[in-house]
Amino acid sequence: MCRHTRLVLNCVGLFCLYELPVVATCIEAGIDYLDIRGEPKFMERMELLYHQAASDGGSLIVSACGYDSIPAEFGLLHHLKQWVAPCLPTSVDCFLQITSSTKGVDNLGTWEFVVLSVSNASDLREMRAKTKNSMARVHVPSALAKKPSLLYWNKHVSLWALYLPSADSAAMVRRTM
Repeated sequence: MCRHTRLVLNCVGLFCLYELPVVATCIEAGIDYLDIRGEPKFMERMELLYHQAASDGGSLIVSACGYDSIPAEFGLLHHLKQWVAPCLPTSVDCFLQITSSTKGVDNLGTWEFVVLSVSNASDLREMRAKTKNSMARVHVPSALAKKPSLLYWNKHVSLWALYLPSADSAAMVRRTM
């Protein structure tokens, strides 16, 4: 299939479990790959394994083009245009409020991603420690004094918040700066 197209747009996860062979096939075929999810472990592992081959072969490999990434970036760009020096923001913390019926929220893939992210957090830290000098990294400051616990009361939005280790707080922001 990859040999008969120019771009694979992948909207099916869990990327961290199933998608590395898809990315490898796209690079081998010399085509571009784009996905919608912001799974930090998948994105960073994909970069570690395939960055050089994609670069050499001219393939663009782009992750995190979904609802929790693109709208946040455009929202930030819009707000930055509204501010004038010296009153520029020095940090941004994003919150997503989900309202649902009693049937629940989101989908199984998102829930599985949350469970896997929490259970595999040490794997991601270990991978980052091994590769901390391989690619340029930018420190992204936060208005939060320290990283919150998994579930916490946020006085800024007056709601209980669940800390989600998404790409917006990790890999994606560093790569778009």
